[in-house]
Amino acid sequence: MSDPPRHASAGPDTAVDESQLEELITEAQTALPFELSALANRCASALGLDTVLIYLVDLQQRLLIPLDEALEPLLVAGSLAGWARTAPSLREWPTPTTA
Repeated sequence: MSDPPRHASAGPDTAVDESQLEELITEAQTALPFELSALANRCASALGLDTVLIYLVDLQQRLLIPLDEALEPLLVAGSLAGWARTAPSLREWPTPTTA
């Protein structure tokens, strides 16, 4: 299993509609699980991003299961997505290594 595809981040010139983000956050509080992907992609669009991938962890906390059925599950241990899920802080982001 491999890490999910990387997505471009919003550039410094991207204007963010904060009122739209507030509405989306409010909507997320009552969203049903099957509505999360569309809601997350609307949030991404408001931030100037293309798409968002959502993974749910299984009960044993060994696999990250994508809401997008076209993608494969990821192992929590050893994947960047798994590390991000368990990292205590964004400040501890690992430095990419090249092989």
